Amino acid sequence: MKTLALSLALYCVAIIGYAQKSSLSGNLLDPSEQPVIYANIALNRALDSTLVKVEVSDEEGHFIFKDLSAGDYFLKVSYVGFNELERAISLNEGQEMKLGALMFSNTAMELQTATVTASRVMVEVKPDRTVFNVDGTINSAGDNALGLLRKAPGVLVDNNDNISVLSRSGVLVYVDGKRLPLQGEDLSNYLQNIPAEQIDRFDIITNPSAKYEAEGNAGIIDIRLKKNKNEGANGTLSSNITQGEFTRGNASASGNYRNKAINVFGNAGYSGGKNFNTLDFISFQNGLQLDETNRFERENTSYDYRIGE
Repeated sequence: MKTLALSLALYCVAIIGYAQKSSLSGNLLDPSEQPVIYANIALNRALDSTLVKVEVSDEEGHFIFKDLSAGDYFLKVSYVGFNELERAISLNEGQEMKLGALMFSNTAMELQTATVTASRVMVEVKPDRTVFNVDGTINSAGDNALGLLRKAPGVLVDNNDNISVLSRSGVLVYVDGKRLPLQGEDLSNYLQNIPAEQIDRFDIITNPSAKYEAEGNAGIIDIRLKKNKNEGANGTLSSNITQGEFTRGNASASGNYRNKAINVFGNAGYSGGKNFNTLDFISFQNGLQLDETNRFERENTSYDYRIGE
């Protein structure tokens, strides 16, 4: 019995070690050493500057990035009225890096040449939701709705494309205020067929109001698409393909016709490909080391369309 218990314990340790990820945290302070709340913190890969994840600081100025892979990154922190902070980061596997206090400096400005401009911040924090602005704030070309959700603050998309908000599962997904009647693989395929170029923002609602369904207590993600305000006909066509051990890709097309009386729009998409998960287990029993490898392969093809006015 003791041998079995020891074997199970070592088995669990092996699983945890295999899935071990890194984390990065810090605290933001203003020049008077007071916490800076709701600042935008973006983590980018050092190799190609692609956005990995964005978060916001909490009421104590604290922020944390979890489930990171080992590698080189750079951190960019911004807040209105202060100069941007940038830090180069190198993470080892399983490392919990704590940056400590990061202090902003005031923006120097000569009044004779001051120009007031307005731009959208990447993340806005409101009483009932966090708004992740996509249009005009990040280079999202070639990405899709599911890929952008992996970068959104407070959102986790696991290896099986399950979506959670603030570690709560059972999240409902809406598009322009209308609930999507999809779950699991169907929802994942649909989101992959929405190109980033069509998305204006994500409303990540953690405290749903009465107008939303009661089932949304775990959280709601409302994908807000761009509204074309130009009269006449226009359309877009986009596609992307990724090649690893298997090939995956998607393609989508959208069109819009608008005049003074009506506005008709539609889009259609396709996604398909094959992916896999590999799990390696190491356990010890009766003085023997047991190595086990499980491989799961999944192939999918999906089509979808949407028409409205």
